[in-house]
Amino acid sequence: MILGIDTSCYTTSVSLCSKGKIIADLRRPLRVKEGTRGLRQSDGVFMHIKALPELMEQLAQENDMSEVRAVAVSCAPCPGEGSYMPVFMAGLAVAKSVAAAKGVPLYKTSHQEGHIMAALETCGEQVTDNELVAVHISGGTTDLLRTKRTNSGFELSLAASSLDLHAGQLVDRVGVAMGMRFPCGAELDSLALTAEKAEKLPVTMKGCDFHLSGAETKAVQLMKKGADKAALAKGVLETVAFSVNLSLDALYEQTAFSRVIIGGGVSASKVIRNTMKSDKYKILFADPKYSSDNACGVALIGDKLR
Repeated sequence: MILGIDTSCYTTSVSLCSKGKIIADLRRPLRVKEGTRGLRQSDGVFMHIKALPELMEQLAQENDMSEVRAVAVSCAPCPGEGSYMPVFMAGLAVAKSVAAAKGVPLYKTSHQEGHIMAALETCGEQVTDNELVAVHISGGTTDLLRTKRTNSGFELSLAASSLDLHAGQLVDRVGVAMGMRFPCGAELDSLALTAEKAEKLPVTMKGCDFHLSGAETKAVQLMKKGADKAALAKGVLETVAFSVNLSLDALYEQTAFSRVIIGGGVSASKVIRNTMKSDKYKILFADPKYSSDNACGVALIGDKLR
C-alpha cells in the first residue's frame, strides 16, 4: 500500500492506494470564519497539525498500516522552483516522520500534480493519448498545462493561465458578497442552476491567457444595482467556463490535441460542466468526488513512482 498526504489551503487529506486502486480516502475541511474570504497560512498550518494525527489514527483503525510500502506527499502548490506555501510543510513533516519510522521510500510531489493524477485516473479508459491538455481550476490555480504521460506518471508544461484572479477567487469573492459561507463553490453552483438566464460578464482574453478581475468588478456593480442573484451566480460560472474554453481553442490553434482533462475544486460545478463544449477536442472532467482537494491523486503518484 501507498500512503498519500495532502495539506492544502483548506483541506487536510490522507489516502491509501494499492495496485492503482484507492482503498481509503479521509478528508477534513479547515474551518473558515463566517463572513471571511479565507485563512491565514499560519492558521492553516495549525489546523493541519491538529487534524493530521486524528486522521492518521482513524486510517490506522480501519486499515493495516503494516502494509504501507511508501509514503507520497504534496509539498508545494505546483511543480517547479519557487512554488511554496507553508501549509504543505505540515503534511511534509508527517510524511517524513512516517517514512523514516517505517524505513520506506518518501516521494514528493505537488498539489497540482495530485489533482491531475486524480483526473487522469477517474477519466479511465477515455484517456488514451500520451499527450493531452490538463486544466486545473481551483481557488489557488487556474492553469492549462500541456501534459505528456510517462511510465512514472506525466510531465507538465504550463501553456496558459488566468493573469489575475484564479477561478475560485472569483467564485468565492462574489459568493461571500452575496452572503454565502466560504468556500462558496457548491452553494453558488446550486443557486446558478435555478436561474433561467445568466447575467453577461466580461470575458477578457490576452492571447491564450485570460483575465477574471473584470468579471468580478462587473458582478459587484450589478449586485449593487439589485441584479438577480441566481442569474449573477450563473454568469460568474459561465464566465469561468467561457474563458477556459477560449483559452483551449487558442492553444488548439497553436498545436492540436484530442483530449482535455479538467480537475480542481471549481471544476465540480455543474454549470461549468454543462457550458464547456468543443467539436475539436474531447473534454473530460474528473469525477466530482475527486475534483475537490484530496490525497488520492498523491497516493496514486506514489504508486506509479514505486
